[in-house]
Amino acid sequence: MTVRQRFEHFFQAAPLARAWLEMAAVGAALLAVVVLTAPRLSPGSQQNSVFVVILSAVSLFALRMCRFRPPWYRQLGLELTLGIAAALILAGGLIWLAERLIAYTLADPPDAGLMAIVAVVLGFRGVGVDGTPAILPVSITFSILFSCAIAYVTMRFGSALLAFWVRLQRRHLIWAIANSHLLLVVVGVLLIAALFTLNSLQYILSQQPEDAVLPLALLVDLVPITIVFAVFTAVILVVVMPPAIVISYFAARRTTRRLKALAETATALRTGHYDVRVPVTGEDEVARLQEDFNAMAADLQRAMNDLESERDAVMSLLDARRELIASVSHELRTPVAILRGHQESLLDGSTAPSPDELRHGIAIMAQATLNLQRLIDDLFTLSRAEVNQLEIERRQVAVEAVVRRCAESAGPSIWATGRVELVLDIAPDLPSALVDETRLEQIVYNLLRNSARHTPPGGIIAIRVFADTTCIVLQVNDTGEGIAPQDLLHIWERFYRADSARALDSGGSGLGLALVKELTEAMGGSVSAESRLGQGSSFTLRLPCGSA
Repeated sequence: MTVRQRFEHFFQAAPLARAWLEMAAVGAALLAVVVLTAPRLSPGSQQNSVFVVILSAVSLFALRMCRFRPPWYRQLGLELTLGIAAALILAGGLIWLAERLIAYTLADPPDAGLMAIVAVVLGFRGVGVDGTPAILPVSITFSILFSCAIAYVTMRFGSALLAFWVRLQRRHLIWAIANSHLLLVVVGVLLIAALFTLNSLQYILSQQPEDAVLPLALLVDLVPITIVFAVFTAVILVVVMPPAIVISYFAARRTTRRLKALAETATALRTGHYDVRVPVTGEDEVARLQEDFNAMAADLQRAMNDLESERDAVMSLLDARRELIASVSHELRTPVAILRGHQESLLDGSTAPSPDELRHGIAIMAQATLNLQRLIDDLFTLSRAEVNQLEIERRQVAVEAVVRRCAESAGPSIWATGRVELVLDIAPDLPSALVDETRLEQIVYNLLRNSARHTPPGGIIAIRVFADTTCIVLQVNDTGEGIAPQDLLHIWERFYRADSARALDSGGSGLGLALVKELTEAMGGSVSAESRLGQGSSFTLRLPCGSA
């Protein structure tokens, strides 16, 4: 615990019983000093000394006693009761203690004059004309109790106000800064008080007898002056402090307002609002702090956006992986089932197959094996493209030669299986394209197979090749069933097939167009599609020219 914390913990922190014990101990110790030094003090000093004892003990009790719990009327009642009880009990106890100390510490019998001094100050007993004890007027007793009550209320109110002010400084920076400004006012008032006290001390020293005990005499004789000074100082503070507080508050508000805006922005940033920024005002340290905070918030926003993008990418990848596993399992089931079924039929020894049946079964298994091999190759190619490990050897290639070769290879098969005619429209004097020749053939074959599956007998597939300003354009157009608008957005996704394609069950795996897109973009080109239901589809590839 720091020194400041210990100082703050001193006020209104002791339980009631401990506060009573501390009051009694301090009062007894001070009274013992007064009685021991009483013969060397003047009559006025003797009277003031006992009064100092009572006020000091009651003030300590007020400062140390803990705060009571609400409601307010309960607090007020307890405060008044304890204040009066403290004065009565302390006064009575000090009378008894004074008598004992005087009886046992003085060499001679108890001095009636000293007893009278102590009793008169305490306000309960006096000395008559013949030297016997007499009851004093009630006014003297009331004055003593009234003085103790004033001291008690003042100390209780002052300590509570101090505790409230300390809590206010802890919770609000504006009041902490205002407190620093107010210290200047308080220091000024205390300097004036110090000058006043020095002048009073000089006067008292000049009036003391030579054999007086100076330290205690100074302490006792300064009591009236100190009371007057305390009242005067309190009046000055009451007059000066309110305007000083107002001025300090408004002087500190400019700085604390900027810090409050910074704190509110930091709270918003902590709750996830990464786009918030604090307005920068001024050119001082707070302004630099605001600039640094905005820069930090911008960096944090970029980092969070990157993390969100990475998270979305990872989630998409995981979803794609799950869909890939499910789709691969579904697509592999068909060729494997075909192979297994024909193998079991051929291995069944109940009837021997004829040569034609054997040849037909082997042809079906060969086609299933070919489809299975193509599916595996496409999956392998897509996987390598996904991790940027696809081998692409780009060089200058004559696109018209690749297209003619693919048409000559696939045309007869397309006509034989679906009665679909394949035609070419190739512009003359085409520049070369900067592509991978093997991958380009794979792209053209996939587009031709896709169009052939979805073009009814009697339809046409047209391949058109021409040069644009910066690229070679390759179009594959068909007169097939077309693609619905809601499906056109998803045709490049893996294993996606429109409802019509699923209904026809034409054997497509849903990887052909995804592979076309991956390979085309890997070679630096782009691909797009247009389609209308019942009128056919058009797939357009834009390949970089050889001079690019």
